[in-house]
Amino acid sequence: MSKMITKSQVYQLEDTLANYTTTTDLTTLLAAKQDTLQSGTNIKTINNQSILGAGNLDVEVPANKVTSISAQSTDTEYPSAKCVYDIVGNIETLLAAI
Repeated sequence: MSKMITKSQVYQLEDTLANYTTTTDLTTLLAAKQDTLQSGTNIKTINNQSILGAGNLDVEVPANKVTSISAQSTDTEYPSAKCVYDIVGNIETLLAAI
């Protein structure tokens, strides 16, 4: 006793098979895929430090680094360690003189 397949079942099977990728399609997709990201290999680093992970990257702007502070200093400038040391030394000298 043979079982008959209905026209509806054939269409359903065709729709199901249409969703499968062919070997050629799969090869094309795999060739276009992005390589695994790896710090220092295909992702840039900063001073040999990985930029991956959570958080903020603090980047020094050398043009804004100053070695002395004056009335002309701006809020975008920041002092070097030597500048801070000199200011503390000047304050200590002035306090000693009082």
